[in-house]
Amino acid sequence: MRPLRQLACSLTSLFNAYAGVRTFSNSLETALTASALAYWPWNAHEIPHSWANLSLSILLIALSVIVRPSAILFWSVLGYTLLKKSTGEARMDVMALVAVLGVTSALACLLIDSSFYGLVTFTPLNFIRQNVLNDLSTFYGVNRWHFYFTQAFTFVNFSMFPTVILGMLSLITPQNVHESPGQLDRLRSARVAVLGTMLGLSLLRHKEFRFIAPLVPLFNCFAARAMVNNYIKDRLARPASSPADISRLERILSARPLGFILRSSVAFAAAVYLLGFHYRAQIAVIDYLRQLPDLELKSVGFLMPCHSTPWQSHLHKPHLAPNGTQERLWMLTCEPPLISFRNSSSTEADGAANSTAHANQTEDTTEERERKEQKAESKQLDDPGEYEDEAAEFYRDPPGFLTARFPETVDKGYPATDKSTGRYQWPSHLVLFDALWTLHPVRSLLQDRGYRVVWNMTNGWWHDDPQRRAGNVIVLRSS
Repeated sequence: MRPLRQLACSLTSLFNAYAGVRTFSNSLETALTASALAYWPWNAHEIPHSWANLSLSILLIALSVIVRPSAILFWSVLGYTLLKKSTGEARMDVMALVAVLGVTSALACLLIDSSFYGLVTFTPLNFIRQNVLNDLSTFYGVNRWHFYFTQAFTFVNFSMFPTVILGMLSLITPQNVHESPGQLDRLRSARVAVLGTMLGLSLLRHKEFRFIAPLVPLFNCFAARAMVNNYIKDRLARPASSPADISRLERILSARPLGFILRSSVAFAAAVYLLGFHYRAQIAVIDYLRQLPDLELKSVGFLMPCHSTPWQSHLHKPHLAPNGTQERLWMLTCEPPLISFRNSSSTEADGAANSTAHANQTEDTTEERERKEQKAESKQLDDPGEYEDEAAEFYRDPPGFLTARFPETVDKGYPATDKSTGRYQWPSHLVLFDALWTLHPVRSLLQDRGYRVVWNMTNGWWHDDPQRRAGNVIVLRSS
C-alpha cells in the first residue's frame, strides 16, 4: 500500500510540477538521488547480498556529486549511518568500494572537463572554492539560518507539509502491523540524513528552495507512512462488518482519504495558476518572437532582469546566434564577481566563462591575449560587496544607462552589439516589463528613438519583484 501512497504524493507534489520539470541541475540531482536510493543497502545485513546494487548506487552517487557537489552532505550522513551499523569486515569492504569508484569517477570528471576547457579543470573543486570558501554565492542573496526549516520545507511540501511532519514524528513509535523492522529502520536512517542535510545547508549563507529538491522523494515517503498509519488506525477503530454493510461511498473514502483529496486539490489549483498563468508572458514573448520572419527580426535586446525569459532553447533563430563578441541577441547580464587567484597555485579554471575565454584566445596574438587578461582581471574584485552587475547598474538609473551606453540615433541596419566594448547598438526589437515602460523618462527616450509597442501580454496577478518585473511583458519595434 505504501508504494502507491508514495507515488500519489509524488504525482500531486506542487514542487515537482513547478520546479522538478525544469532543466535545473537540481532536477538531475533529484533523479540521480532517487535512483541511488533505490539500490542503496539500508541495513548492514543487506550488504553481503547486494554488492552489485551497492556499486551501481555509488556510481549514481558519484555522478550526483559531480553535478552538484553539495550532494556530498546527504550521502555523507547516510553513508555514516550505514557504516555505523556494519561490522568491521563489511565496513572496510564498503569503504574500499567507495574509494575505488569515487576516485575513478573523479578522474573521469577531471579528464572530461579538462578536455572540454582546454586546461586542467576539476569543476566540483572550483564549485566548492568559489561558492563555499569564497562565499561568492552570497552575491545572489543571503537568508536566515532557519530558512530550510521554516520556509523551504513548507514551500517544497506545500499542502502536504503537515503530513510529512506527522510521518517523521511517527518514526519514534514502533512499527505498525504491516511494517517490518527493516522498513522502519530505513525510514529512520532517511530521517537522520534529511535533517543532517538541512542542518549542513543551513551553515551556508546563500540558500534557495531548490537546494533541498533531492530530499523531496524522502519527504513523500514520510507523508506516505503517515497516510498509511492513519488509514490503519481508522480501519482498526471501526467495528467489524461484512463487505455488504459497507457502502460504496465509505469504501471510496477509505481507499482515498478525504484529507489527501483536499490537500491534492489545493496543490492542483496552485499548479494550474503557476504553470498556466503566473509569469506566462515571459515564455509567450519568445513564442511571439520565434514566429517573426528573419528579415523582420534582425536583432533583439532584453531590458529586463537577467534570465527573465528562455533563450535559444525556445527561440531557435540561427541568424541571431553570437559571432565572437558580436551579438544580435543580448540581455542585461548578472555575472558574479569572480575572485581573483593571481597568487594561487591551483590549476583549475575559475569558471566556464574564463575557460571559454581561454579557448577563444588560442587564435589571438600575444598582445591581444595580454590585453584581454588584464581586462578580465580588472573585473574581478576581492570584495564582492563592491561589485555591481550590469542589470543592477541599469535599474539604478535606466535613462542614464540608455543615454550613456547606446547611440543617440538608431542605425536602421541594426548592427550587432559588441559586448566587449561595454556599449550597445539599438536592436530592431526590445523586450521589457511594463514597470520600466511606465517610467516617463524611459518611455519618452524610447519613443523618441522610434520604438512602438507591437505586442504585450499580462504576466500574472502578483510578482515577487514588483519594482522591476511588475505589469505586462511588452515588445517594442523600431519603426
